[in-house]
Amino acid sequence: MKKSFNKVFAAIFAVSVVSLCGNAVTLKERVEADFEGKSGEVYHYAVPPMSDIQRLSDVYPSDGVAGGSVNIVTAKDEFEPGSFLVWANKDLGKVAFTLSEFKNENGDIFPAEDIDLKFVKVWYQNKNAWFSYFGDTDFKLCPELLVNDEDIVRVDTAKKANYARLVDKDGKVSEHWLNPPRRFNRRQLTQSWRSTECFHCMREDFFDAPTLKPVTLPKNEFRNFFLTVRARKNTKSGLYKGVVKMTAKNGKALGEIPVAVRVLDFALPQPKCYMTPEKDFLVSAYSYMNFEIICELNGYNLPLAHKQMDAFFKNLAEHNQTMHMVRGNMNNEAFETIEKMRKNGMRIDVLQGVTTSARGESKAGHAKRVAAELDRRYGHHNVYIGYGDEPPTRWFVKNRDHFKAYQGAGLKFFIAGGNQVFYKAGYFYDWHNTASLATDGTVPGHWSKMQNDNRSAWYAVPHVGTENPSLNRRVNGMGAYLSGYTALCNYAHHFGPWNDDSTTYKPMVLAYGVSNGVIDTLAWEGFREGIDDIRYATLMTDLARKAQKSSDLNTRYLGGKAMHYLATLDHASADQDAVRAEMIRFTTELKKVVTPTEIKSEFTVDKLASEKAAKDLNEAFEAEKNALEAKHAKDKVKTAYHLAVAKLYAKYFRENEGGKYLEGVGLYGAAFAYYSFLPEDIMRLSKKAFAEGRGKGPSNGRDVAFWNLVAEDATLTSEFKSVFFEHIKPTDTNKLKRAISGVMSKELGSQRRLFVNERIPAFVAIADQMWELIKKYNIVPNNAFARNSFDAYMMVGRYDDACAAAMAGLKDVKAKDIDKYRLGLSAAIAKISSSPKKVVEAIREYDKTCEFKISNKDRVAQLSAVGSVINALGNREDVIRQLEEYRKSLYVPTPKKRYQVKFSDKTITGISDIEKFIAPMTVYDRRYGGSMEFLTTDVTSGDRGKVGSTKEVIPDAKMKVVADERGLHFLVVSDDPKARDVGFGLVGGGSFEAYIAPGENEPYICMMMNPLAKKMTVFNTMFSTFGYRFLNARNDTAKYKIDCEYRDGSIAFYFFLSWDNWAERIPSDGSVWDFENMYWNRAGNQCWNGTESIHGRSTWGELEFKLTAAQRAKILKPLVCRAFAEYKSEKICHGAKNGIIEWTKDPEFCEVEFYESEVKPLVAELDKLGEEVKGDMDDATVLRLAETALPRWTNITFEIQRRRANWLKRKAIQ
Repeated sequence: MKKSFNKVFAAIFAVSVVSLCGNAVTLKERVEADFEGKSGEVYHYAVPPMSDIQRLSDVYPSDGVAGGSVNIVTAKDEFEPGSFLVWANKDLGKVAFTLSEFKNENGDIFPAEDIDLKFVKVWYQNKNAWFSYFGDTDFKLCPELLVNDEDIVRVDTAKKANYARLVDKDGKVSEHWLNPPRRFNRRQLTQSWRSTECFHCMREDFFDAPTLKPVTLPKNEFRNFFLTVRARKNTKSGLYKGVVKMTAKNGKALGEIPVAVRVLDFALPQPKCYMTPEKDFLVSAYSYMNFEIICELNGYNLPLAHKQMDAFFKNLAEHNQTMHMVRGNMNNEAFETIEKMRKNGMRIDVLQGVTTSARGESKAGHAKRVAAELDRRYGHHNVYIGYGDEPPTRWFVKNRDHFKAYQGAGLKFFIAGGNQVFYKAGYFYDWHNTASLATDGTVPGHWSKMQNDNRSAWYAVPHVGTENPSLNRRVNGMGAYLSGYTALCNYAHHFGPWNDDSTTYKPMVLAYGVSNGVIDTLAWEGFREGIDDIRYATLMTDLARKAQKSSDLNTRYLGGKAMHYLATLDHASADQDAVRAEMIRFTTELKKVVTPTEIKSEFTVDKLASEKAAKDLNEAFEAEKNALEAKHAKDKVKTAYHLAVAKLYAKYFRENEGGKYLEGVGLYGAAFAYYSFLPEDIMRLSKKAFAEGRGKGPSNGRDVAFWNLVAEDATLTSEFKSVFFEHIKPTDTNKLKRAISGVMSKELGSQRRLFVNERIPAFVAIADQMWELIKKYNIVPNNAFARNSFDAYMMVGRYDDACAAAMAGLKDVKAKDIDKYRLGLSAAIAKISSSPKKVVEAIREYDKTCEFKISNKDRVAQLSAVGSVINALGNREDVIRQLEEYRKSLYVPTPKKRYQVKFSDKTITGISDIEKFIAPMTVYDRRYGGSMEFLTTDVTSGDRGKVGSTKEVIPDAKMKVVADERGLHFLVVSDDPKARDVGFGLVGGGSFEAYIAPGENEPYICMMMNPLAKKMTVFNTMFSTFGYRFLNARNDTAKYKIDCEYRDGSIAFYFFLSWDNWAERIPSDGSVWDFENMYWNRAGNQCWNGTESIHGRSTWGELEFKLTAAQRAKILKPLVCRAFAEYKSEKICHGAKNGIIEWTKDPEFCEVEFYESEVKPLVAELDKLGEEVKGDMDDATVLRLAETALPRWTNITFEIQRRRANWLKRKAIQ
């Protein structure tokens, strides 16, 4: 039967009681209890779409409503989501989910094209997934992708692997391994630092279905769906109702899921700023996405790239990111980008990027011309130029003349950096992206004091990469807005890679690119909801400010209450659904007493300025052109003149105008450079240059035309020799050899377009012709061409030819030992590629006989390089797994450390107490970066990759960990011979970086600790919510402690973490927590478990707790008492805040109906539980209350806010 959220919430704790008594309740039993008495094969839960909960197949929806309606409340000009889970009690195979017609009370039909149902794909991401943006080298399942076809990615749980489904033009299906070891996932052939993944995710054979396809429903597992409605500006208001129909493959109806959509009677404006409402809240992001990057991702298909750029910008606009960092130096790329932005709904009344470089003219002159060009094209020069990145203080002083030149022309600057940006350049800088927490208002507070039109945004805490939609909503929404930020510009928004294996950061991905568009993610939907929250706040505050000026007292009070609500809101922890619902409530009431007015952009477009700029630029162009004519009047050959005129066209108009001019005078070769990113012009000119240049060799652009055409038509490879060699007389052997060598080193080395799966045959055909010529004229091939040939032959399965190419490359006298090693290794692998089980054996044999002098580090690097080629071009998972097995075998194994934490019955207060407690000391004998130590039996020779300084040695530190009733105590002792000097600040003493999480797949905290200053900064991976508390190092000083003693020859560092940080996750006997600590000191680093990367969770160590029931009760007793006291404090208004229970009881703030129906019964229930709290309560009572009452008391604020959100939404739906 259908249960209200109240009943579900109570049921959760009833289950906890059962668990405490020793009768474990299975997930299946919990679901059956929710639907007791209801028949059917499929059940569903309505759940919040923006949740901190990872919705995995075995995770119970504690925030869901069993059998409930999916309720969506939306304003006009908004996308708004809903979500639900389904559970099948038997294997049903593929089940179709289709939408009925949605009608409102007046018979209006909600447009079917504006309702989108997606499946939430759970796949493997690294072990930091959901919680942070840092990399890791192992995987876990994580919900992320919103897809129409669940089979676009196949997940193999036995291998922890993701596989992309590829469908070629003939319908043939194959797979590509998406998450191979990162060492074998670097696309070597592109030579591009911006794109390193082997998989071309936007290639034509990788695409999602246009609409939702049937989804597999296995027995006793949850599946998550995401429903988005789009209310346009002209969508009619009202309550629309419909259902999601579930139908088995045999046509049997399996049930319906009710959906209700309330379209409000107002549209949302574009976002404005909180403290300075006259300013637009600008929404942008760092991004490398441009034509070149998309071409790399789609296999160098420029026409397809244009369509994909359209899809990219349309997707940005629909997710409220209305600005994009424009790449290109006032060239075709920049102008094409801006045009596509305009076409797809993004704003171009203010721009960001458009990098500028003064070449051959003064900075001031260039700046004025750039501003004039922007005025002519767009009617403004409201442009924030990207110049510099995270610079030191001296950089601002050095570049003051640059700022003056461009700001003098009315242009602006943005930059990312620390507080030095404000302190050194605050008087003139226009846009500062600070590496600060989104909910920390310190930096925007500084900039607001300038009282000018500057912008401040955050970009690093967190970076893009965290999958949690609730977190993304907060940091991009009310968290930033109420902190006083005036823009968003995070790092970064890319379209891949699809592999999460990394030792630095996770891929900066909010959405993934595919051939036919964009695959959205939960995080990206969270971003959109965050900006929509700001849009709701913009409308509400605009109305409230007007209301506060009213002559009517009640109207002024209403406006004051709306503003007061935001002013008292804890934007770092408030339930975001409740905040949205309250803003809708206030807006609805304010609209009854205040007349809304149009909220306009602060930026203007000036048509007169555009006309004047056009006139001025035309005059300047004519003047320079006349000067050129005079300068070249006597030239017999006009080539120099034509080239100069073309540059002039590009300078004053656009690059392609220069190309058209050169094409018109027959200079095809020079014209190509002016047609970059314009596929139609490039192909037109290629066909012309190729046809007209027949018999003339590669001159006048015929060589460029050949490569352009052969990339689209492989049959043209037969023309290869005619283009590059047949114009040379056969008797001119030396000239032929030079031409062959030139093509080998220059032409073939730069044809990245041919190194994609569907075009490799064209490269192979050309390589065959080249090898014939090389043999015929006895030419030694360079090692680069040999490597490229090896790569191509390997892909098409010509292993003997691959081996021969690699061996031939060894003859290149210019090749270094490292190049020769790679070629020899390539040959060894090619010989046995048809028998992958022999790969390890072949490599071992090659290493034994290899004569090249190369370090172990370089050997592994070359092994990775060859493996990457095999992965990128051949997708040989069998070979790659063998290569990884061999690589691992080279290193000394480093098993994960586990420390047993003992309990002290005596309270520990600091260093002296923990030193006296008898517990083992564990050694920090590993190094950051993982094991770099090769096995002593390894046959290779060379350096061992030493880590740290060789000038000074500090013995490995030692650590002990002890628990008591207050918390966890850590002591780290370093036998530093200069300890006293460290204490006086005379030499560096270093710092500690620790990570801790209360179990697997739990949120963690990272602590950066400065022993000398006795200060700590904390990186949290969740904001405060049910079951988790954000540790604020500035405010929560009772929850941690740092101390340090500097002695003769040793440093004793101590830190303490209170159990209050994990009140609902107190360990039991045998519980295992994740933990790692690194000691950064002047001699290098010392690590406990030897984490492979910053925040690299899979390589942390573990803490195992040894606790009796009595010891656990001793820990929990003060926590239970404090939780009850915290709950009681919510009943009053005091100096710190207005308690939430007290807030709901006050009819000036909250409806009586809500208090009576939702809060009062809850309070009575929790008060009853509190009657058992006594100073002398026994252990059994403590343990029971810890399970049944502590979570409810300590989460009372979140519980009432959640009820408030659901109650207001139900009221809106009625």
